[in-house]
Amino acid sequence: MSSRGGVVEKPLVLLTEPYVEVTDAKPLERLKEYAEVRVARGTSEEVLAQEVKDATALIVRLAKITRRIIESGKALRVISRTGVGVDNIDVDAATERGIFVCNIPTGVNSDAVAEHTFCLILALAKNLIEADSRFRAEGWAIRDQLWVRNIDLYGKVIGIIGLGAIGSRVARIARAFGMTVLAYDPYISAEKAESVGARLVDLDTLLRESDFVTIHCPLTKETENLIDEKRIRLMKRTAFLINCARGPIVKESALVEALEKNMIAGAALDVFAVEPVRPDNPLLKLKNVIVTPHIAGMTYDVRVKSMEILVNDVIRVLKGEIPENLVNREVLKRLGQK
Repeated sequence: MSSRGGVVEKPLVLLTEPYVEVTDAKPLERLKEYAEVRVARGTSEEVLAQEVKDATALIVRLAKITRRIIESGKALRVISRTGVGVDNIDVDAATERGIFVCNIPTGVNSDAVAEHTFCLILALAKNLIEADSRFRAEGWAIRDQLWVRNIDLYGKVIGIIGLGAIGSRVARIARAFGMTVLAYDPYISAEKAESVGARLVDLDTLLRESDFVTIHCPLTKETENLIDEKRIRLMKRTAFLINCARGPIVKESALVEALEKNMIAGAALDVFAVEPVRPDNPLLKLKNVIVTPHIAGMTYDVRVKSMEILVNDVIRVLKGEIPENLVNREVLKRLGQK
């Protein structure tokens, strides 16, 4: 804390988005004991490069935190993200500046994302979106037209790409529905897969045999465009693709073409190649697609729990301590700490 004219000034914590309502969140109220808390006027690079100049800490959800923004934060000591992935933060730039980058540990939102995934799977299987809209518009008469597209989950095959905390939870839910579970994950053992009721297979086999393909792996250089034209062609024409992980894992242009040509039955997407999504994105206009705006892991319960975790880490940094959920541990060497 600094002092000006005898008045003690608190460090500034900048929120890039109003993640939890400031007046409603107990964690943020506790943070106000240590710092001034302010929500940025916008999330563009231009705006954030100005807003961050006096900030000691930056709490970010989806805003892209570039090198320019980081270098503008002369007093910046910590960037804390309200999620697991930090692909929207230039971690290398932060490390070079000796800035901590923190996240929410894996597993905090696993139940929420798994439940959202199955909500989408059920909506696809039961044709809920069309049934609701047509019933409202056309009345009871459409009842005899809709049943033919509804399917059961029991006995179907679900293929899970990525069997971490979320993928494992999805596998357990799928087993409860009586589904056969296949999984592709080069980083886990067959024993781990078996423990959640899944059978490990290669990716091509998973795509060929699954009635539902759901993605739960992180976005890396290896997984970007993992599901491209070639791999979509391996899927059954009756299969559905669900993505609640990261948009760029699926090559979006290839998915659009497949949906337009009915190469697969449909898709449900919570994430997109470019976010925020442009209004002219063709996926928003296709009837065989269900879309949600990247909300799978953002339940009220998860938001409060996540905010408690990241506020604790921000307070640790403000007190001169090392945060618990540190992503860039190599920054400790730069700061001369172990």
